[in-house]
Order: sequence, then C-alpha cells, then structure tokens
Amino acid sequence: MKTIMRESMPRWYGISWDAAETAIRIRLSCELPRPENMWSSENGRRISMRHGFLQFESDLRGKWFGFDRALEIAQHPSGEYREFIGRLPRVRVKSRRKCFSCEGSGSQHREACFSCDGTGKDYDLKRRHAEALAMSIGLLLSPFEYNEHETGSRDSQLLTVHLYISEQGAPIGGTVGVPLHRWAREYPQYSELTNCTDAMKQAYGRMMGESRVRPNYPFGCRAMVYSSHHHISLDCPGNACGVYGLPDDDPGDNNGYRLSCHNVDNPTQQLTLLTGLAALHDRADREMREQTKTA
Repeated sequence: MKTIMRESMPRWYGISWDAAETAIRIRLSCELPRPENMWSSENGRRISMRHGFLQFESDLRGKWFGFDRALEIAQHPSGEYREFIGRLPRVRVKSRRKCFSCEGSGSQHREACFSCDGTGKDYDLKRRHAEALAMSIGLLLSPFEYNEHETGSRDSQLLTVHLYISEQGAPIGGTVGVPLHRWAREYPQYSELTNCTDAMKQAYGRMMGESRVRPNYPFGCRAMVYSSHHHISLDCPGNACGVYGLPDDDPGDNNGYRLSCHNVDNPTQQLTLLTGLAALHDRADREMREQTKTA
C-alpha cells in the first residue's frame, strides 16, 4: 500500500487555520468514498453516549457533521473539496462565584489576581464543546489516515492527523509526508515557525482567555523545525505538552516520518496543537506554490 511516508501522493485532504473566524478548516476531497461503518448512526450514537454528546450528524448533504453541530459543512470554491469549519469554543468561562484565591477582591499582593484576571469571580472549565469538536474532527479524518483511492488533485498530501479523547487524555498524532519534510529541510535547524506559534497563541487565547497566553516557552506556545532530522516540533501550555517527530524515525531526504505527542491531557491542548499543524500546512502550501511559480 502506498504511504506518504515513502512517496508523494495526490492530496485527499488538507487542513487550514482561519484566523478571522478562529476556526480550523478541513478540506476533504469530493472523490473519496463515504466510510459507511465509521460514520454510521449506530457508531455516532455509541460515541455520543460515552461522551455525553446530545446529537450526531453525518449526512454530507446537510449543514453539519459530527457531534453537537461542531463542524459546519460548506462547498469549497474550487468544487474539488468539501469544507468542514470548526470554530473554537470558549472553554474557560466566568462564573458568579467569588474567586477562591482572592476571595472576590480581584487582587493579590497588590497586583491583579492571576486566578480571576482581577474580576473577583471564579472561572469554570466547560470542555464539552471543545471535546465535541475534537471528536468530530477525529471521526471525520480517521478513515482517511491511509488512502487507497488516488485523487486527481495537483497538490500533494502534506500530512495526516489522528486525534481522539479518552479517560487517559487527548492524544494527537499523524504522519508528515515526503513533500512537507523536504520543505522543512530547507530551514535551518531550530528555526521558529512564527506563524504557527502565533496561530496557537490565538487558538489557546480564544479557548482559555487572553490572560492565559504566556509570552514565552516553556509556559507558552512554540513551533519550530527541530533536531538534525528537521522534524516539526509544536509545544503548548501544559506539562511538557506537545507534538513532535518520533526520534526513532530517521527519514533521510526522501521519506516522511510519524508524529506523536507527549502529555496532551485535554481537548484545549489538542485543538491548540492541531491549530499549529493547520498553520504549518498553510505556510508550506503557500511557499511550495510560490516555488513552483518561480521554477
């Protein structure tokens, strides 16, 4: 079976970051067959019961896909792709309770209370909508991690992504394809990908509040070309939370490699890292097309 780790293949899906909408956009080729078992109502109900979702939709002729209307369906202007739009939700939401840390005063040690941002009110973490979005994206993409149906796209498949939510955490991984790895090798080792870093900061700020966005690593977001193999490395707030190329994969010049993660505990972190990969996809796409025009 062909794999993007070993050769360039026509694109069957792509991911993109929409900064104006604070949304992740997924473009899925209209040529792909529908995975009936994975997207069946029975499977959707089973996942919904396990996670407490209220509804499941998978009719691509409709307006919504996934759980609790997490993904809006739209037709891509090219007609080549069907587009799925996942707008990031608010996760950290102010309550009516007094802040436990400052007892409602809004200040600590003559400064604004960090726990409540100086509001004097406690905050709740409402992760169900973020979880519904992450699970919807995972269900949408999981049947197409490997693709046996070659499309007619002129673009190459740059990467694949898989993600899910479990009691143990919110892992995210995937595969970096040959063209994307070749693109990354043009950058010096330890180059920061600032557009990816900025996108992750925006995504995390949308979900957790701007005050939670720290300016610098290790407490903030960072995206870079890392290691002597020029692997992609993404980090976001957490306990050494990130996505990285597996160190055992030594792809050389003409191969891709696998992506894994470390300590991704919740859908907020998972979606932040997915945003970084989407922004990476945007940048690589743009620069590859510019190279093609000037070649």
